[in-house]
Amino acid sequence: MKYEGTIVYMIAPGHPDRKHVKDMSKTFTYSDTFIFDREFPREVIEDYIQRELALVAGGGYDTEHIYNVSITIKKIN
Repeated sequence: MKYEGTIVYMIAPGHPDRKHVKDMSKTFTYSDTFIFDREFPREVIEDYIQRELALVAGGGYDTEHIYNVSITIKKIN
């Protein structure tokens, strides 16, 4: 099973990557593809994808420094 997840978010001043961002009003978007080689309930897959995307958006450490978060998940294939 293959899924595509996209997160749209903004970062707070304490974000680890803040030093690379000049405009704090910028909205960021990140997408990734997730492949599962066995069957899981849809809610388990969606929870996993949401947590992974939020962690990446948070700088890889936590999700404390992101807000205005929107996540879309779609099954592909």
